[in-house]
Amino acid sequence: MTESIWAVFIAGLLLGAPSGFSPGPMLVLIISETLRHGKRAGAKIACIPLLTDIPIVLASSILFTQIKNMNILIGCISIVGSIFLLNLGIKSI
Repeated sequence: MTESIWAVFIAGLLLGAPSGFSPGPMLVLIISETLRHGKRAGAKIACIPLLTDIPIVLASSILFTQIKNMNILIGCISIVGSIFLLNLGIKSI
């Protein structure tokens, strides 16, 4: 059990770290706030995703645990998704 937890942790770290370090809008916002208002303001902006992501992850986990036994709903979502992908494929041809 412990080996699988570490494997998942290492995989998440290897996949998530490069995207976290790559430049993007959030990094630009953090740097600009730090240069305008100091290190404390930059640290506050850098911590905002920790506060905003937790409710999203909790809501998603609750939702997914509720619908995992609803085979009809999962089947309908799969059919709608496949129709959407088929539509995209037809449009690209």
